[in-house]
Amino acid sequence: MAVVWSALPPEVKQEVYKKLDFVNRNAMSLTCHREMDIIKSMELYVPHVRFGIKEDKCLVVIHTGIGQFYRLEFVKKEGGTLIYRTQNSYDPKDATIKFLPAEDPHKTGAFLLRQFFNRNPHSLIETFEWDLEYFKKKDECGISWETIDILNHFRACKFRIKKLVMDDTTQVDMRKVMSLICDWEILESIESLRLEVDPECLTPRKFFDRTDLFSRSVPFHDSSIWMSDRRGQTPGVLAGIAQISTKNCVTTARFAEMDDLCLFDAQNFPAFQVNEKITGKRQLHQHIDVVFRYCKSECGFWCHAIKKKYENLFMDYFKNEKCGLRWLCKKCSDPFEYWYYQNIGRRVLDEPEWLGIVEKPDDEDEEEFIKLKCETTRQEFKKNDKKQKKENAQKNKTPVIQKAWGFRNLDSGKNLDEDPNAMEMAEKKKERNKRSKEIKKNKKLMQKEAEAGKEKDSNSTKSENSGMLLSEEV
Repeated sequence: MAVVWSALPPEVKQEVYKKLDFVNRNAMSLTCHREMDIIKSMELYVPHVRFGIKEDKCLVVIHTGIGQFYRLEFVKKEGGTLIYRTQNSYDPKDATIKFLPAEDPHKTGAFLLRQFFNRNPHSLIETFEWDLEYFKKKDECGISWETIDILNHFRACKFRIKKLVMDDTTQVDMRKVMSLICDWEILESIESLRLEVDPECLTPRKFFDRTDLFSRSVPFHDSSIWMSDRRGQTPGVLAGIAQISTKNCVTTARFAEMDDLCLFDAQNFPAFQVNEKITGKRQLHQHIDVVFRYCKSECGFWCHAIKKKYENLFMDYFKNEKCGLRWLCKKCSDPFEYWYYQNIGRRVLDEPEWLGIVEKPDDEDEEEFIKLKCETTRQEFKKNDKKQKKENAQKNKTPVIQKAWGFRNLDSGKNLDEDPNAMEMAEKKKERNKRSKEIKKNKKLMQKEAEAGKEKDSNSTKSENSGMLLSEEV
């Protein structure tokens, strides 16, 4: 005999909820008020979320695991907004498309993002990344206040975010905005991120970061990922950043390959044991008053740079360090974080319109040079993809994706840009919705008028009855 869902005990419903994918969990939260207590008692964890805004576009990407994500792109069109939805794919051909009469893609994307995460007080986002390229040129605060109001709807329900990432030109303004949107008791770090692409390597080769540990309520990291080696530039970059840093900051270069350990061995200075896992060497550049601390462990090689007069402030930081490679280390880092940053360069291929973190040009000549590097890198990724598809075809390893509700390629998911009939149907639907709203509005007005008429008749009847009673008494 089949068991009705409403007859199941809460413990069983909780187990069912755990096995649902992200989209179905969200759909379950919209079904019934009776189920909300169960949903609110369950933790919802997402490792990475991206939220991007351009002049006529909005982007929401929700990563739920390695290679698993839901991507929604909102594009402004005449009379409304098109929503392109893909699951585990960046290819527009795989998208299901929906037309909404809402004319502001930014507000639509923000509203949907809030619906996903603010319903559950136990939802937790490991990393939240902003891509606000358009507003860097237009809006002083980095994002429109109308969008902030939507993200901050019901102000008690703020986003629970552990790490906030943004590009290097919006991070100052966005810290002010995020205080209104995210729970600062949960926030553990803020990162400003740049990506320097290069066709000579398609995965991160090294990255620099300047870590501010003391001057803010949470640590701040100013990071730059390099997709090329260029070892000769490393000392100069490190020293340059260290010289302009305050006493609260230490600058570090972290290297991806074990072969880079030769850089440690090449330093002709006495070695010493920093702790049980790390061996170090120390070099003082007296003419610039900067100390280089070279470090190696079984994980790899990295190098700190800091002004000599501030070195003692960071001794505990150096001694307590276990692995200085962070997400470059496959062994010590979180598996999702390692996978995500190993593939971060693919954005030039998969999302050429959403490259807010790519290195910013200082002049027109440099801008053209960066565009050329991006295009060359894009071609290299395409070559690699073709090679990988050929190998998978030979091994019969074509992945099968079980798509979630709302992301399946049904007949309704026609390309509205190419199918004029589909766009016409969307326009007719918009008109029907508009007429339906007008009918409902007129019904409410007629109902109010009817109620007001009944009340008037009742009052007149009461006055007539009271008049008759008075005449009888006289």
